[in-house]
Amino acid sequence: MHGTTLLFVERPGRQLDYLLGAFAPEGLEEGCGDPHAPRSIVLPPFAGRAAQAVADRYLPSYEQAVHARRTSVIAAVLGGIRSEHDTWQAMVASGRYSDATPLSAAALGAATEEFLDTPGDASSPSSTTSRL
Repeated sequence: MHGTTLLFVERPGRQLDYLLGAFAPEGLEEGCGDPHAPRSIVLPPFAGRAAQAVADRYLPSYEQAVHARRTSVIAAVLGGIRSEHDTWQAMVASGRYSDATPLSAAALGAATEEFLDTPGDASSPSSTTSRL
């Protein structure tokens, strides 16, 4: 469990029980209230039984929860990419940007041509050092 930070505290109101939980891994800290967040567990006061509960129950469920959280983050990002791609495809099909500006550089006039000039081209007005 490289990089997993566990929290071990006495169980409130109980003298012999302990609670074990884990902090969210780096990059997933905003998951407070996340349905994928791993649950804490109650540990018995006996070292052998507590270690077995951590190894057999807690750590596997923690790994599963982190995997589910990462999968949901990736799915959300992929959904955003798909949406942007669909928007781009619609603009290409229409020949216009979303603000109705034509996609072709020729239709945008001299301002676009000046912007698209390559740096270092001696004939390009944008390559002069006196311009800001």
